[in-house]
Amino acid sequence: MSTAATRTGPSGRSVSTRLPRPLVVLGLILYFIVGGLAAMLEVLLIPLRISTVLVPVTVVLAIVGNTVLPRLSRALTGSTAGAVPPLAAWVLVVAVASTNRPEGDVLLPGGGSVQYVSYGLMLLGLLSGVVAIALVSARGAAGGYDEAPSGSGARR
Repeated sequence: MSTAATRTGPSGRSVSTRLPRPLVVLGLILYFIVGGLAAMLEVLLIPLRISTVLVPVTVVLAIVGNTVLPRLSRALTGSTAGAVPPLAAWVLVVAVASTNRPEGDVLLPGGGSVQYVSYGLMLLGLLSGVVAIALVSARGAAGGYDEAPSGSGARR
């Protein structure tokens, strides 16, 4: 896991900054938690209505959150694997929320017009997260980041 980045110092020269490994691990854990909390909020907003009109704001939140969080997490670590924890937590929470309990309770309803919001959340949220990870991966492979095994992770 690379934890270095470069920036231009006051003299115009490139200066390498490296985060300590425990700080990067803590950051990844925090991104995992934030990804899970975002999923919980989105799941709870599925039945949101204004008067009698269903408002699918949760789908927009899922798309934005699953696009931004992997990019931020990738920026922390400098490696593509670092972009995965927020989406992994999101998928885990949504998968657990989609199963019903022995009492029959379920947070992702599958009936009426609200089922389309549930499906939109699951499909578009997952798709946006996978695309975001693929884009940060392609950016790293295209030379945006150095992902050498030496752990430099420096921006060129």
